[in-house]
Amino acid sequence: MDIRNSMLTSVDRDSTKMTPFLDLLEPLPIKCRYYGVDVNKKAVDEKVMKFNEKYTKVECSGVHATFEDGIAMAATQAGKKVIISLGSTVTNFDPTQALENLRKLCRGDNLVILGQQGPDAVTGRHGDKVHRDAYHTERFEKFIWQGMLGTGNEVLRKKVFTEKEWEIKCEILHRPWRHQFVFHYKGEERFRGFVSFKYHEHEIISMIKETGAPSPEIYRHRETAMRIYAVDCLGN
Repeated sequence: MDIRNSMLTSVDRDSTKMTPFLDLLEPLPIKCRYYGVDVNKKAVDEKVMKFNEKYTKVECSGVHATFEDGIAMAATQAGKKVIISLGSTVTNFDPTQALENLRKLCRGDNLVILGQQGPDAVTGRHGDKVHRDAYHTERFEKFIWQGMLGTGNEVLRKKVFTEKEWEIKCEILHRPWRHQFVFHYKGEERFRGFVSFKYHEHEIISMIKETGAPSPEIYRHRETAMRIYAVDCLGN
């Protein structure tokens, strides 16, 4: 049997998310191509190299591009596509953009597999305090200073961002639930970053239905409120 399938996913850096899928496909009598997509060329090259050492039946390739570019590439290929985003790549946006992203995926005979954590995982008994405390630690703030603002200074080739003049604050909003960092310069808000949207199950289902796709199968992990949504766009 020669069933032509393509599988496309955003790269997870330690490969643990995709390995179970590829392990299942390897012994099957089908022809399957796997494309790992990432803007970090080194990350995607290293991951694909490991996969090619392990798998012989599944053809593994890396695509150095954005996930959106990968989706556009997949649309040009014949055969059934399995599009996987387990790290909230597709839905980590405001509702309008998240719905638009889902429309691009949930069409034709695609099988779309989405990972999305609900806000109930990070609110806990004491509300948003759980999430606020997790992100607002000395270690995490140091990470942001070095990774974002420090890089900004390098790009600008001068020290624009200093701890004396800049302050990082946290903001948690609802409907939809999202956490974001707000950067203040001398007490005034200048820009926001690291926005994390976490949608309730009914919100994701509603967006998927709005694309015209059938209701998804849902796999739940109660302790973490992580959910996997499997959308078979043909309704098979």
